[in-house]
Amino acid sequence: MSETLSILIDWLDQHPHWTLMAIGLSAFVESLALIGVIVPGVALLYALALLAGSAELNLGLCLLAAMLGAIAGDLLSFALGRYAHQPALRHWPFNRYPDWVTRGERFFQRYGGYSVAIGRFVGPIRPVLPFVAGMLQMAPPRFIAINLASALLWAPVYILPGYLLGKLGRETLPELSNLGENGMLNLLLLGLLLLIPLIAFGLHRWLHPEHPHHQRLARSLQLKPLRSPRSDELPLASALLAGVALIGFTLLSLSVVLGNPLAPLDQGLHQLSQLLRTNSLDHGFIAITLIGDGWLLGGLSLVIALSLATQQQWIAALHWLVAILAVLSLNTLAKNGFVTERPQVLLEPLQSYSFPSGHTSATALWYCLLAAFIAQHWPYRRRWLCYAATLLPISAVALSRLYLGVHWFSDIVGGLLLGLTVAGLIRLSYSRFDRQPIHWPVWLWPLLLLCIAVYIGLRFEHALQLYQTARG
Repeated sequence: MSETLSILIDWLDQHPHWTLMAIGLSAFVESLALIGVIVPGVALLYALALLAGSAELNLGLCLLAAMLGAIAGDLLSFALGRYAHQPALRHWPFNRYPDWVTRGERFFQRYGGYSVAIGRFVGPIRPVLPFVAGMLQMAPPRFIAINLASALLWAPVYILPGYLLGKLGRETLPELSNLGENGMLNLLLLGLLLLIPLIAFGLHRWLHPEHPHHQRLARSLQLKPLRSPRSDELPLASALLAGVALIGFTLLSLSVVLGNPLAPLDQGLHQLSQLLRTNSLDHGFIAITLIGDGWLLGGLSLVIALSLATQQQWIAALHWLVAILAVLSLNTLAKNGFVTERPQVLLEPLQSYSFPSGHTSATALWYCLLAAFIAQHWPYRRRWLCYAATLLPISAVALSRLYLGVHWFSDIVGGLLLGLTVAGLIRLSYSRFDRQPIHWPVWLWPLLLLCIAVYIGLRFEHALQLYQTARG
């Protein structure tokens, strides 16, 4: 199999115009029921994305090809499970791997329709879940909606790493692969950052109130005065989040002050982001970056505070307003204290300093705090779903700052850590006032989305001028 793949990759390297079709077919096969377990689709997609980046194929088309292939594979698997699961289970590969179907059933019964979205990122059971969803008679419109939405996130996760590495290897690898002085440290820090989501998920399971370490750690941190009167829970996760993020922000700030060992990584990723710029991507990333504007998030926080005030939740409303004011104020103080120059790519450079990223810190605070207030009413084992949902807007805004060339990578990491610190501290402070459940009115979510859409519409033309590069 490996020899066949090697021959295929070599051929595509000589005929790059077939790479897009190969990406779509690989995503299709990787998504087919149980076939995706047998065929090394992830490795093949990574290799094809690497070739696409090296050949400078259009990134949007690569993502579209992967997304359409994955959607088609899942739809075929769903149809097979819904209309032909009985004969299918009697034939290869289902009769040879019956455990995967059983595991898929358990996973689907545990998470319901959301398992289709979650399962896209959960290893071997991924190609089984659409088949199981069809077999268990999930409503087709619901499956299609969840399938389409999750594919939008799945395609970048599977394609971007290989594509960017291919682009990086072609243009800027010497900048990042310099293992003199700080090169190894750069690679180590980057590896640790990539492990953060896995570490966070492990900590979430470890901090379960029924875990034996939970009470022991809570006693050692002396958190009993902050116990929630409503749920009797200790804000252990918030305390650890605030502590770890604060330590990380402090260490990163010291490294920036003492010479910034991440400078080669900053330069390399900055060069790479500028190589990816196109007019169509500019429009998309400018719209995304507007979501992280301080004025918008401040306005959205005011809407949420007013919603809480209508329920007599005055303390919760106050915490929301204090949170957004605190992160914006701390960010301004940090920028003026560290005095880090921004990358010089804009036609008219921004006047403020660079470290930390204000858009990233405000976005991380706003979405993490919203997730924390919503998840506090969920069963503990499902709360991670709410927190995981914040990864999309936070990552999108962070990447937009890097893509637009207005921040270094270290600025983005610093902004993320600052936002998480404030979010953890605010949630920790609110815990002792958590006496009544918060009911989020149905009208709130459409209103927030309307505010975001109106703000982007009003500011978009100005932002196009603001983020215009010196190259035109």
